[in-house]
Amino acid sequence: MYLKKVHIELYRNFYNTDVGLEEGLNVIIGANNTGKSNLLKVVSFLHSTPKLSIDDINKNELIANYQEYLEKPPIIKIQYEIQHTIDLTKPDSAFEKLERFLQYKEDGGLDEVNNIAKLNALVELRYELDPSSLDDYKSQMTGIVDFNKFLENLAVFKDNYQVNFYNFETNSIIETKYVNSIFEIENIDAERPSIDIENVSKTFVKTKIEDVDTRTTTSDINKALKTAFGSITDYINTQIKEDQEEIGITNGKNEFISSFSFDGDFTGYFQYELKNTEAGYSLPVPHNGLGYNNLIYMSNKIKQKKDNDYNILLIEEPEAHLHPNMQYQLIKYIEKLKSNDEKGIQNQIIVTTHSPNISSSTNFDHMILFNYEKYGDEIKNVKSIRFGDFFELSKVRNNLNIEKLELETDAQFEKFEKEVEINLNHYRTHLEKFLDITRSDILFSTKVILVEGIAEKLTIPLFAELLGIKLTNRHIVIEEVGGVNFNNFLPIFIGQNKKALCFSDCDFKYVINKGKSIIVNNPDTYDAYVQSKKNNFKNREFAGDEFFKFFTQKKLGSTFETELILENYDNKNNFGFLVDIANLPNGIIELVKNKSITAFKDKLETITPKQTKDKVSGLVKLFYESYILETNIDKKNIIEKLFFVNLLYEYIKNKKGDYALSIATSPNIKQKPLLIEDEKESDIYLSVPEYIKEGLEWLLT
Repeated sequence: MYLKKVHIELYRNFYNTDVGLEEGLNVIIGANNTGKSNLLKVVSFLHSTPKLSIDDINKNELIANYQEYLEKPPIIKIQYEIQHTIDLTKPDSAFEKLERFLQYKEDGGLDEVNNIAKLNALVELRYELDPSSLDDYKSQMTGIVDFNKFLENLAVFKDNYQVNFYNFETNSIIETKYVNSIFEIENIDAERPSIDIENVSKTFVKTKIEDVDTRTTTSDINKALKTAFGSITDYINTQIKEDQEEIGITNGKNEFISSFSFDGDFTGYFQYELKNTEAGYSLPVPHNGLGYNNLIYMSNKIKQKKDNDYNILLIEEPEAHLHPNMQYQLIKYIEKLKSNDEKGIQNQIIVTTHSPNISSSTNFDHMILFNYEKYGDEIKNVKSIRFGDFFELSKVRNNLNIEKLELETDAQFEKFEKEVEINLNHYRTHLEKFLDITRSDILFSTKVILVEGIAEKLTIPLFAELLGIKLTNRHIVIEEVGGVNFNNFLPIFIGQNKKALCFSDCDFKYVINKGKSIIVNNPDTYDAYVQSKKNNFKNREFAGDEFFKFFTQKKLGSTFETELILENYDNKNNFGFLVDIANLPNGIIELVKNKSITAFKDKLETITPKQTKDKVSGLVKLFYESYILETNIDKKNIIEKLFFVNLLYEYIKNKKGDYALSIATSPNIKQKPLLIEDEKESDIYLSVPEYIKEGLEWLLT
């Protein structure tokens, strides 16, 4: 038996949410305040008397639509869909537990084949106003035209709200005790104080002690206590004897004496120690590190659940205080608890986490992503998506661009569909390798910036700051994808209102082979080339996805570095800075800063050392020939500019990371002041490449 689905309405940040759960492990991941802890609370209501308040009602909904609740009080609704497969030839307590909530077929029977029946039950929890208070409520709300006044009046009825469980089909109230008996639910909170580590095991230890005859042990302990502390009791008894007759205790026949006695409760003496097997000493629990204590606590909670039927184990942030390797081992241990039917947890384990270590080591089919996003025009809602579903065409078809083209034959369209299935499988294989410990924070972010390499990852935060944007404050992460096909990462964003900004190089080639000769490519073909690159960036199945957008160079740059240089080329101070950090050979630094291709050509034979002259001479002659042949002055200037940019890139391309690091860590790069008189000559006011600026602006809208 397991909890198949939870439907939540108006509880905290849940507006209208379905959370599908699997019988085994479910790992809930997402950014802060996306509802992970709230889900655990919702599940735990099945095994407790829920304590809800007016403040638990979704405030976003009340603010947007409070007028609708002037006549009809707001209600929190939570539906629990439970499923169990039962062998009718064997005893099973599940039917008794679920009989008040079962969903029957139209003929009144169960879904049964060969004595195997599938039990489907639906329990509904409502936090609602007592019907007897409805008239008073309506009267209190009459004439309200202000939200704050509505909220104030709603609070007046906080003691008139109640929690009820219902049979969904009959709409009849069911006693809480019948709901609480369905599952054994254990909640391991994020805070696990060391004082509770031993206490959590004492109930379990007590049951085991009851299986042992302790009478002889208790007697021996009592004798030992009386002997060991005999001198103490003798002294106390002497003192008592002196006073008790005067006080009136003896009264001629009674005598009050002291004694040591063991009552046989061995659980009070149970404790854990952590033994150092190398040095041979042990330390009590309070002296251990928080990580080890958390691990011991969780281990004992889990152990006590393994022999029970119909369990739900809730674990909040198991990574707390644990070393990354211990986090990895823990999640693998929890996964095995379900996979081993003989020794494992019988039903469900629900884990919430913020740990990339755990998410990177969890099977995609066990992961559920929570996003807190717009639902309609105004209301925000928690959206739940099982990560493994992203890679099954049948489950994501409606979120992809799977439509037959106007002139496409049936055979061609069928071939395309098969290609999409192959692609989805490829995406999954790639992501299973890619989403390691260092990159899984993509899953916990609100928005993502994907870049080709380390250079962009290092410099994008600086460019954002120069534009007045703080990325970390917005839970935006930047991940470099190693220059591979960005389509591999699109499944992470399927069906989510979660933007992914992609910066990719257009890789326009300025030096090309044409037949037996090498020529400078015509810059006039640049725009058409870039447009073609944009058109072909996303695979066909993702063509309609508005939340994944591609930005590339647009001002004749072919890479991030060349576009940055072009953007700052006409500013002497900025260009000089970019030249200086490129570590050019001394023989050409001033020639580059001079930015005259003719002067460079004339000085070519004087350049030393020889290896520098040999490296640059081919590029100089190639661009100079194109420069001389061009008659249009504007185009001549472009060719000259492209020569120096490409020359500079020749010395950067094999050390892009170092070049980017020099930019990102320079203390002289500052955001340009609003007033000219506040600018300093010693500061560098780099211009951010326009495509990066446009991309960041799109991401933040």
